[in-house]
Amino acid sequence: MGSQRKIYFADLTHTAQGISAPTFPLGISYVMSYAKKELSPDFDLRLFKYPSDLAEIIKKDPPDVICLSNYSWNREIAYKISSLAKASHPELVVVFGGPNFPVDSAEKIDFLKKYSAIDFYIELEGELGFVDLVRRLESYGFDAERLKRNGEKILNCTYLSQDQLVHGPLERISDLNAIPSPYLTGILDPFFDAPLIPMFETTRGCPFSCTFCADGLAIKNKVKRYDPGRVREELHYIAKKAGRSDEFIITDLNFGMYQEDLETCRIIADLQEKYNWPVLVSGSAGKNQKERIIEAARILKGTWTIGAAIQSFDPDVLKAIKRSNISTDAYKEYIKVGNELNKDAFTFTEIILGLPGDTKEKHFESLRYPIENNVNSMRMYQAMLLIGTEMASAKCRSDYGLVTKFRTIPGCVGIYPFFGKDHPVAELEEIIVGSRSMSFEDYIECRVMNLFIETFYNNALFEEIMTMVRRMGVSVFDCLLYLKNHPELYPPKIQKIISEFIRQTSK
Repeated sequence: MGSQRKIYFADLTHTAQGISAPTFPLGISYVMSYAKKELSPDFDLRLFKYPSDLAEIIKKDPPDVICLSNYSWNREIAYKISSLAKASHPELVVVFGGPNFPVDSAEKIDFLKKYSAIDFYIELEGELGFVDLVRRLESYGFDAERLKRNGEKILNCTYLSQDQLVHGPLERISDLNAIPSPYLTGILDPFFDAPLIPMFETTRGCPFSCTFCADGLAIKNKVKRYDPGRVREELHYIAKKAGRSDEFIITDLNFGMYQEDLETCRIIADLQEKYNWPVLVSGSAGKNQKERIIEAARILKGTWTIGAAIQSFDPDVLKAIKRSNISTDAYKEYIKVGNELNKDAFTFTEIILGLPGDTKEKHFESLRYPIENNVNSMRMYQAMLLIGTEMASAKCRSDYGLVTKFRTIPGCVGIYPFFGKDHPVAELEEIIVGSRSMSFEDYIECRVMNLFIETFYNNALFEEIMTMVRRMGVSVFDCLLYLKNHPELYPPKIQKIISEFIRQTSK
């Protein structure tokens, strides 16, 4: 090779209205770390988070390959930069990867035609597929078009060859420890100086099959784990360097559900004693093993806020999305322990509005149960049809008569000065606003109820009043529902807020 080949990796975030995804670029750093180990040292590999940094380096020192993560919150900005770069440098090889990609072959073709600057899409886990792709490119002198014309099947890789879909075999990495730690190898060191939250994984995979989640696919059901010695070493490394963020995110999909998670909690608790870090641990708790999860929360002394991502309390809705929740007794115990561990912290429940089979009445009951069980904070979301999930499939849309609308994702909109010109970029999300079982009018009613809970219940602004209501033996939820159903009580300012909220939600 005459000169070093340059490969730039990026997990971009919008920055026009602040940093919309203020986290370390963890996922793509694993891909870079594995590539650094497996490929020739002649490759120059660099990692980026901010769009302006990536655009500037492409302008000054164009790469041979650019590899970008694709999530719902950064697809358009990643594509904008890569397509502009490819327009200036047609020989540039553009590679995308991440869960925001269809599972249906016809939809994959449509996606790759729409985003035609993407040469190759890496599915599933990125490490194996990206390395295999680069080795194939190397054998073709990095002539992507010639490789595509030959229609070679590449591991975990999908692309178009003369409008025909070519996809290689799908394979997960068998031993996670084969991926060098992006922390211990120093790849993520520059991001400790940025206002970003460190992220960390101890496992990959999820045993559950929720249809609204890209991790519910069968190929991802087997859970794989990093060596505990590596976990300990990484955690100590992060704690010594974490200066700008008090928070720490564990990206495991079911943290606390496994015996090994307790040891991870003990390590973090030791770090909290030694470094006074992290102050707050974020992570999704598992749905099984109630006692173990509670023990994990006790070890972390309330710094890990436990709650329950219930999504719905209705059995028919849960069946439709292939989800089983924790038992009622386990749920109550979670909330009781969470409230006892730290009076300054909060317990939470997540509820999604508009899931297949949902109705106004079912949604209201899903809201009622957590409030009546003293959950501090209700996280209320609208059902989003994520590309690459079963719920977004044509069959699910047809079976449940899903009605959807598109909206911009908050914080993911801006005008960016890339390559000498201003470019408007907006990320969109498709949300369910109605179905065969829920009219649009009922959807709006539910959204207004969500607004009342967010305003009067969350954040403890009216905690004394809610406590008084409970002491009187009155239902807090019924009290909030009464307020929502009696607009004649609203003063003019409240009337204006509600009407404007309905107008903007409807549009």
